[in-house]
Amino acid sequence: MRTVEVTDAPTRVEYAVWNLAGRTPAATECLTALGIPVRT
Repeated sequence: MRTVEVTDAPTRVEYAVWNLAGRTPAATECLTALGIPVRT
């Protein structure tokens, strides 16, 4: 993955949402990779 630092740019917020039945294993891995705490 490559990143580009951008200065003086607008910010945005991303939300991760899933249903009450639970997350798929892929969704759990994605959240973990992003450093988002995963509650079981």
